[in-house]
Amino acid sequence: MILVTGGSGYIGSHIINLLNSKRYKTVVLDIYKNEDIKPTIFYSGDIRNKTDLKNLFESYKIDLVIHCAAKKDVSESVLNPMDYYHTNVEGTRLLLETMKENNVDKIIFSSTAAMYNDGIAKETDIPNPKTPYASSKLTCEDMIRYSGLKYVIFRFFNVAGHDKKGVMLIQRIKQHEKITICGNDYDTRDGTCIRDYIHVEDIANAHIKAIKYLETNEKGLFNLGTNNGYTIKEICDKANIQYEIGKRRESDVIISIADNTKAKEILGWKPEKTLEDILKEEQYDSK
Repeated sequence: MILVTGGSGYIGSHIINLLNSKRYKTVVLDIYKNEDIKPTIFYSGDIRNKTDLKNLFESYKIDLVIHCAAKKDVSESVLNPMDYYHTNVEGTRLLLETMKENNVDKIIFSSTAAMYNDGIAKETDIPNPKTPYASSKLTCEDMIRYSGLKYVIFRFFNVAGHDKKGVMLIQRIKQHEKITICGNDYDTRDGTCIRDYIHVEDIANAHIKAIKYLETNEKGLFNLGTNNGYTIKEICDKANIQYEIGKRRESDVIISIADNTKAKEILGWKPEKTLEDILKEEQYDSK
């Protein structure tokens, strides 16, 4: 049985639906229930609560954990850093501890590209988290590496597609809102930041590859992105959305693009959806 923490959320729910379509037995651990998914089992609980975790692992035979549960709002993390460390770091520590106590030895972890510096990011780059959110995720990665468990760590780039819980820019497009572009004086082709947008279905498919990978391998760190970058202004123009120019944000990376060579070569994974697919989907869904 596969446990998905945060399985009611945006990415977790897509992973659960794909797992169920492939007839994996699944259990979701979350603090709220998502009626759009039909996991084998829903367990109402919190990764920050040791009793919840203990009861869950003692009730079901878990073979592998997909750990999506986390707080993930970058701006909010700057305002409330301790809350992010408590949820993301302490929650992960308790999860790892409970896994070991119950002889569950495989985990797939949702991490972030927010810890990279500017440019096309490789997994071998030295992380440089600029926000509490990114820092908390890097700390979780370190705990997993030293836990003695078999693991796959995925660093997601900008996940989008299907519904309003995706990246904020795509959400604004869906809602036909005028957006504020934070700075237009960066050293890019039109002065605005560049991002790599990856479809949530491609993220879910990577998890199927990771499950198979862990059958014969002990560890792996992989970027999940398209290796294509678009400026914020380009996306607004493609979607015909109005915008205004605001001030730069201190924590913003200028260019964030994935080198996804490792995931392609080792996992046999590649993104199937394009930015155009994402925008068509969002514009259609909003009508």
